Amino acid sequence: MKFGVFQLLHSADKGPAKEVYDNALEQARLADELGFEGIWLAEHHFSSYGYSPNPLTFAVKIADQTKQIRIGTAVVVLPLYHPLRLAEEIALTDQLTNGRLEVGLGRGYQRYEFERLGLDLDDSRPMFDEALEIIQLALTQESFRYEGKYYQLPETTIFPRPIQQPHPPFLLKSDKRHILIDSMFH
Repeated sequence: MKFGVFQLLHSADKGPAKEVYDNALEQARLADELGFEGIWLAEHHFSSYGYSPNPLTFAVKIADQTKQIRIGTAVVVLPLYHPLRLAEEIALTDQLTNGRLEVGLGRGYQRYEFERLGLDLDDSRPMFDEALEIIQLALTQESFRYEGKYYQLPETTIFPRPIQQPHPPFLLKSDKRHILIDSMFH
């Protein structure tokens, strides 16, 4: 049996972010010492429901303070990012975590997060599908081009490349589908 920790980084009383992060880091260090398999980091915006607007950034901090625990995102809300930039961030995070990254990707569900970023939640499914295809191409191909409804990309190569090949393990959540692709929990 494998055990993991899920960190929402919630602050019901809207307390100081430093306290929330320090507590989460202490939990991560303890989970690592106890031999837990992984730690998963949520993404949320514009509320105290979760002080985690960028789980990849926090993954790097956790990796710096732990030795072996795998670090996953649960989830990066894919339609909120430009997929090419996110592919670079995934590769960089994989490098900086020394190949301990697991990437959970999802469509998102909180309309107010989309609205505040000028996006329509109703477009999240096709945006997710296009962005996922671009990320997979960017992380696995030397160079590629892409023509879609939401993204049109000329010949492109990203740097750095991820440590894990062909890319860090992906866990996809879209609607009620959960698709596990080479994740720590298979």
